[in-house]
Amino acid sequence: MIRGGVTPLGEALNDSLKITSPNFYYGVSCPCCDSAAYYWYLQNIKNYNITFANIWLNSNFKAFQKNFAELERDAVLITNWRGKGKKYGKLNIKKHYAVSDDCIKFWKEDGKNLIRQIIADFGHEKNLLYVISAGPLSCVIIAALFKNNPDNCYIDFGSATDLMTHEKITRPYMVDSTAYAQQSCWMFDRKKIDLDIDVVLTCYKRPQVLEQQITAIKNQTLKPRRIFLYQDGIDGYYKVELNKKVLNAFDSYKISPTNGGVWKRFEFANKVAKSPYVCIFDDDTIPGERWFENCHMNMMQNRGVYVTNACLINDIPNYPKGSFWGGWHTGNEKTCAVDFGGHAWFFEREYLNWMLEKPYRKKYKIVAEDMTISFTASEHGYGTYAPQHPKDILSLWGSIPESAGNTD
Repeated sequence: MIRGGVTPLGEALNDSLKITSPNFYYGVSCPCCDSAAYYWYLQNIKNYNITFANIWLNSNFKAFQKNFAELERDAVLITNWRGKGKKYGKLNIKKHYAVSDDCIKFWKEDGKNLIRQIIADFGHEKNLLYVISAGPLSCVIIAALFKNNPDNCYIDFGSATDLMTHEKITRPYMVDSTAYAQQSCWMFDRKKIDLDIDVVLTCYKRPQVLEQQITAIKNQTLKPRRIFLYQDGIDGYYKVELNKKVLNAFDSYKISPTNGGVWKRFEFANKVAKSPYVCIFDDDTIPGERWFENCHMNMMQNRGVYVTNACLINDIPNYPKGSFWGGWHTGNEKTCAVDFGGHAWFFEREYLNWMLEKPYRKKYKIVAEDMTISFTASEHGYGTYAPQHPKDILSLWGSIPESAGNTD
């Protein structure tokens, strides 16, 4: 039975991500191949032992073939039914457990029986190598067997064993002349990076945008830790009153009865934000769902301020004339250094202290906060950048063009 659109195999896969044992390792998609999946796994796997899902593949495949062929030990084989009776190097295959081509159906109808049978046959033995190549079934099988007996080596070899199981080439990386055969992947050290982000939204004269912004923030591939709201007052003949439903969507909020200007949300962020990273939004800025992922990925390689409305000043005395505007205005295929920017700012929390220490900020009310955070970051050796805004991947953009500046 499917509950809420998730199959029993899907539920088992989610459960398999909860093992925190120090000698259990998860292989996940690398950021160079699938960054959205990579960030999803980092947020959903609490175990810091994370390695490459494709560790045996691509440019490592030749080394895998050579070393795997020399292994001499007792092994249990769990593969597609086509592997029955095949040779797997010099391994002494004690038994082969076959799975069908339909993993979802197999797990629903035969998964529990398979696990029970393997445990009955070998659950008490130690130092066995389990060679597992069963698609998504591999994850749930390894989790179940490890929980029963951690004193064996359970490895998902994926398609690396296909030449033995299927006796034919099944993937491009198996052919030397392909780009995949030359590809070397990379990822961050999970023990050395932090994923926590605090978000501050701004409400001034566009309250109708708030719900769109909240939805966009909550739908990010890299989920924020907390979401705050700073509502600036309007000095004039009317004021904006937000209903409780909207306000309850925030972890905390501040409503100013008077107009404090553009600096106040940064002051508010400095008081409430506790995460290593902060992202502040203007009230007309709705990001694509991979904006935080985009900024964090760049931040891990080059620390600084990341903005979606970016400016390069070519002629300082005549600014803004002659300046180049990047980010959501024009799109940029690669991350580029700029002088300053705005609409969305992603940066390390400590930058707030640097910008708010400047005494001249008290002279200004509606300008200069964007330049100041970039200037003070540069004083400490960090630049300002427009992350890549590829024209065909709007999910990476900090502000969707059709909404940016047009939400009045």
